[in-house]
Amino acid sequence: MSDFIEKLLGKYETVPIDQIDTDSNDHRDIDPDHVLTLMQSINERGLIHPVTLYHPPDQPRYLILAGRHRLMAMRELAQPMISARIYDHVLSNYELRTIELYENIHRKDLTQVQKDLQIASLHKMMQNIRGPSAHGATGATGHRIKDTARLVGKSVGSIVNAIKLDQAIKDLPELGLEKMETTAEAIRTLKRFASVVSNQHIAASVSQQHSKLASSYVLGNFFDNTLEGERFALIECDPPYAINLAEAKKLTIDDGALRADYNEIAEADYADFMYRLCRECWRLASPNSWLILWFAPQHYELCSAALCDAGFRHHAVPAIWKKGNNPGQSQAPDSVLGNSYESFFWARKGSPKLHLVGRSNIFDYPAVPAHQKIHPTERPVMLITDILRTFAWPGMALLCPFLGSGNTLLAAKELGMPAVGFELSQVYRDAFLARLEEFSQ
Repeated sequence: MSDFIEKLLGKYETVPIDQIDTDSNDHRDIDPDHVLTLMQSINERGLIHPVTLYHPPDQPRYLILAGRHRLMAMRELAQPMISARIYDHVLSNYELRTIELYENIHRKDLTQVQKDLQIASLHKMMQNIRGPSAHGATGATGHRIKDTARLVGKSVGSIVNAIKLDQAIKDLPELGLEKMETTAEAIRTLKRFASVVSNQHIAASVSQQHSKLASSYVLGNFFDNTLEGERFALIECDPPYAINLAEAKKLTIDDGALRADYNEIAEADYADFMYRLCRECWRLASPNSWLILWFAPQHYELCSAALCDAGFRHHAVPAIWKKGNNPGQSQAPDSVLGNSYESFFWARKGSPKLHLVGRSNIFDYPAVPAHQKIHPTERPVMLITDILRTFAWPGMALLCPFLGSGNTLLAAKELGMPAVGFELSQVYRDAFLARLEEFSQ
């Protein structure tokens, strides 16, 4: 650590409390309850954090810079001495402000994001004092991110994030990043925003290049469809599960992709929703057709009843997507087995025949890695391709009422099946079109 930074960190000593002066207005900002809490803590564990003092040259007394509540608590406890970080050289305004920022970074009542903003301000202040360091310059003497990291005892990466966050709050106040509790949450939100904006730009140009697939991804509510004269030999339906997905999976922006645009159904409304859905699928199904209906295990009886009510016939044993060697997800791994599969009913209208005769009801494919998802319930294209190939021939028309990631359209294209689907979220449609651009390169 440079001599300059060591100078700003001060030196540590134990000094007599009666030699410390406070500003005459200090009492206005003193919180008596906080002082009482500190007194109890000091009685139990001693003084954990030293106060910060200024000892002007040629002056016998000290001036409190930070830690007035701690000093007051020690006085109330009649303690004669106190641990202190002391500055005994002339301090410029910049240096005084830097010391204040350094103290704030270690305050317990600030959120992680608030502390990061203090760190970013500290870094700028240090660069104002020492000058910025020229990147890669030999013998550079300016202040570097590495210096700030050493000063506050954090990693270089955390300092980079703090600076990035500080700038993003200034540039994008509508995101409300400064109100978030943790840096990780704020950075994820920032990444999501950047991803959405990027996808919007890409989608605008990709729509023309992949006009057929783009037009197959219909932005709108499936129940408001205008498919009056069209009928479909296969319907692949993956509706919301009414399981409070964000809580069930503890989704984050990283592992749940763009979860903020996911449309869930309240459990109280789920029965009406499923009965209506199955009836609409029956209306759009051709005379001899298949319906693939994904469902949550707890809704087995409800979904089965909704299929029967609409007129579909289905086998009592559902098909299973086994997620490869995935150990499964569990919010209570010490008492609940991890879930590593999902199930779907394969229901029929009329008397359709399987394309792949003799196929088992187990589909074994690894899940999409979290960092590659553009939708929280995204399924791999290879899995969907296998399912479609099992039930339908090339050329058969496919309907997907809930497109999400759009992977069903990609699988249908692979099999030469004309397809159309619906999705409420513009964000997911843009992400799908951006993925088309990636696949075409």
